[in-house]
Amino acid sequence: MGGGPTLSIFNSGLITNPSTNATTIEDLRQSIQTALPGTAGVHCVRAEDLVVYYDVDSKSASRVELGLNTSEEDLSALANACDADVGTLGERTMDHTKFSPRLDVVSSGLLDVISKDIPEDQNADKLLRAELSHLKVYGKNASVDPHKTTLHRESTAGSLVVIFPTPHAGGGLTTQHENTTLYFDPSAALSVAATAPAVSYIALYGKVSSTMAPIDAGQRVALVYNLFLVDRNSNAAASATEILLENKIRALLTDPTFLPVGGFLAVGLAHRYAMPPKNEFDPDGRYDSVTGVYITSNTPAKRWGAVLKSLKGKDVRMRAVFERIRLTPSVKLVYADQYVRADDCDVLFDDAADLEDIHEGVYCFGEPETARDRLKSQGIVLQRDRRRIDELEWMRFGRHGRQYVSMIQEPADEPADEPVEGVAVHWLTNLGDKNCIHSEYVGGDSMIAHMCCTAALFIPVPAFGTDIRAY
Repeated sequence: MGGGPTLSIFNSGLITNPSTNATTIEDLRQSIQTALPGTAGVHCVRAEDLVVYYDVDSKSASRVELGLNTSEEDLSALANACDADVGTLGERTMDHTKFSPRLDVVSSGLLDVISKDIPEDQNADKLLRAELSHLKVYGKNASVDPHKTTLHRESTAGSLVVIFPTPHAGGGLTTQHENTTLYFDPSAALSVAATAPAVSYIALYGKVSSTMAPIDAGQRVALVYNLFLVDRNSNAAASATEILLENKIRALLTDPTFLPVGGFLAVGLAHRYAMPPKNEFDPDGRYDSVTGVYITSNTPAKRWGAVLKSLKGKDVRMRAVFERIRLTPSVKLVYADQYVRADDCDVLFDDAADLEDIHEGVYCFGEPETARDRLKSQGIVLQRDRRRIDELEWMRFGRHGRQYVSMIQEPADEPADEPVEGVAVHWLTNLGDKNCIHSEYVGGDSMIAHMCCTAALFIPVPAFGTDIRAY
C-alpha cells in the first residue's frame, strides 16, 4: 500500500520518521495515534540463552552458541542440519522437534515486553502465550517475498521472530499496515547492543504482510513462534486452596437446607479497583430519532464486567472458583443502612442509583420520597446474615459492638420492628469499604447528602433442585 509515511521501529518503543531529524508536536501526535500491527526491538538476555542444541542426524546431536563470535563453520553446520526450503535461495528450516533453545521467552521477560502492544480490542482478560514453531537460517542473498502471517487457529494472535546476534548484515524487515510502511533492521538494532548478550525481535499481530530484504553478508539465525491469546484462567491449574474451597461450596449446594429457594453468596473485594464512571461519554452513542432515547454501549454490564475481568489476588481466585463450579459471579453495588435495627437492610444494584431528583425536604405534593425509599423500590432488598450484622456493629461500636447493641435494644414490652423481607445472602467475607461510590441527593435540611454504595462480588445461587443443584 502506498501513500502513507515510512516509519522505523526502534528499541526505545518510539516510532520516528527517519526522514527528519527534528521532532515536532505533530510527530509526537502521529506516534501516539498510529495503531501499529506489532512491536520490535532488542532484548537483553543471559549469555547461556544464546545456546541451541540440535539434531545433526538421527544418531547424533550438536551444540552451538549463536553470538557475535560464532564461527562460519558452526553456522554452516547448523544450516546443513536444516531442511532446504523449496524454491528459495539460501533459506533453510528446522522443525521444533529437532532442536532445543536455551532461550525461554517467558522467563527472559520477552513475552511480557511484547504483550504490552497487543491491540486493545484483543487483549481484554487475555494472556499471551508463545508456541515454538521452527528455526530459520538465512544465508547470503536469502530474502523473503511478501507474505501474510498465517493464523493457524482461532486463538492465534500473530507471530514472534527472535533473531540471534550472529555476524550478519542486511535483511531489513518491511511491514505494510493500512497506509503506513513499517521498517525494522534487526542487524542494525543488534549492533547497538555491542558486546552485551541480546537478541532482536519482531512481533506481528493479525494478518500482516511483511518482506525481508536480502542478507548482504553472514548468516542470520532466527526462532519463529506462534502467538496465542488464552483466557486468563483457562490453563491455570487449581491450587490446593482453591480445590478445598470448591469442595466446600459443592457440599453446601447439595444441602437442601442451604438457600433452599435460592439467593446469593457474596464476597467483599480484598483489593481496591478503579470504579467506572456512570455518565462517561460514549463516542459510539447515538440518539434514536423515533424514540428520542440516547442509545449507548456504555452499559452497566460492560462497565462492571470490565471490573470483574480486572480482579486480582484473592478476588480473582474466588472468581475462578465459582466459575469452575458453573456459578456466575459478577460485580454489583450494595447500598447499606449503617444501623442494625431489624428493619434495616442492604439493597443491591447493578449500577450506581440515580438519586439526583430526590429532595427529602419538599412537601409540595405530599410526603416526599426519601433516598432510602427510592433504593428499596428500585433495587433488590437483601436480608442480613449474622456475619453482615457483626460487621456493621463493629463499624459503629468497635470490638464491643454486639454487647453495646444488646444494651440499647428496645425493651421487651415494646414491639420490635418486623424483620425485613428480602433475598437471602450469605457473606463469605466482609463487605469492607475499599471500593465505594457516592450518590448525591438533597436531604431534609436542603443540604447535599450522600448515599454510599460499595462494590462486591455477588454469586447467584439457584434454588435447590434446579440448575446445577438438580437432584
